[in-house]
Amino acid sequence: LNATINYSNSDSSSITACDIFNWNGQIIDTSGIYVQVLTNIAGCDSTHTLNATINYTPTADAGIDATICCDTSYIVTGIATNDSSTTWTTLGDGYFVWPNQNNTRYFPGNNDCDNGYVTLIFTAYGYYPCGSVSDTMILTIDSLTTGNTSIVACDIFNWNGQIIDTSGIYVQVLTNIAGCDSTHTLNATINYTPTADAGIDATICCDTSYIVTGIATNDSSTTWTTLGDGYFVWPNQNNTRYFPGNNDCDNGYVTLIFTAYGYYPCGSVSDTMILTIDSLTTGNTSIVACDIFNWNGQIIDTSGTYVQTFTNAAGCDSTHTLNATINYSNSDSSSITVC
Repeated sequence: LNATINYSNSDSSSITACDIFNWNGQIIDTSGIYVQVLTNIAGCDSTHTLNATINYTPTADAGIDATICCDTSYIVTGIATNDSSTTWTTLGDGYFVWPNQNNTRYFPGNNDCDNGYVTLIFTAYGYYPCGSVSDTMILTIDSLTTGNTSIVACDIFNWNGQIIDTSGIYVQVLTNIAGCDSTHTLNATINYTPTADAGIDATICCDTSYIVTGIATNDSSTTWTTLGDGYFVWPNQNNTRYFPGNNDCDNGYVTLIFTAYGYYPCGSVSDTMILTIDSLTTGNTSIVACDIFNWNGQIIDTSGTYVQTFTNAAGCDSTHTLNATINYSNSDSSSITVC
């Protein structure tokens, strides 16, 4: 017997694949141990054992697009499968608190706010040899709005319901059309309505003057004016002297006006006083007397014009003029001789 004995053989191998592995026409999509019995060159069984590790392509979901305000942050919620790790990155200049966590917080940067949006990228890294996949989301960033206004008001200013009665800087934070903070700064200058007090009414004589004493508050300047024909020495001073005119004396009074001019936009206010002007009295008398004339105690013995000044019932001068003609008595003597 001439006998040839051939032998079967066996071997094993290990592979790691992504999603599927084609092993001699056998599609393998699950990790495990697989056996194929083939025929070797000698016609005997050839048993092959395959230790297959099948990893799967990862998935990444960055979540839906969102909108925030520039002064806030956003919590991203990435979802990944078949991943060994994940990471968040940005195409802007903001930052993630924990960029290697699926759920983390993103703070936008200045350029993000200026651009109005930023693209955020969520990447899932698969197990070898599956590589990585990424997904993006758009984070729209609405701008904060700011405004600066300066106003000058009189007494009070109503700023969106806030009553302001003192100069200063005020801030209001409102909500703009995008739902973000709108910060407005108001530089308020509050001036106040002036006051004017011309003083009490007074009485003078026509040949004198009167010192007015005006009192003003919250004023930038003051002035005195008259409805008569007199004049003030310093009309733009609170305290000044008034000299009545002829018409003032003839009328017996004059109205004096004290005006205080406020700071813009408060305007001006005025107050008046009545200055009563008592007249001087005068009199003219002519007399003819012999030798002497007693005029209110004044002995006149020479012709001429004489003046006496008294005080009238109003307390003013009463001037009397006397035109005196003084004639003199005479005497003579004579001698006679009679028979």
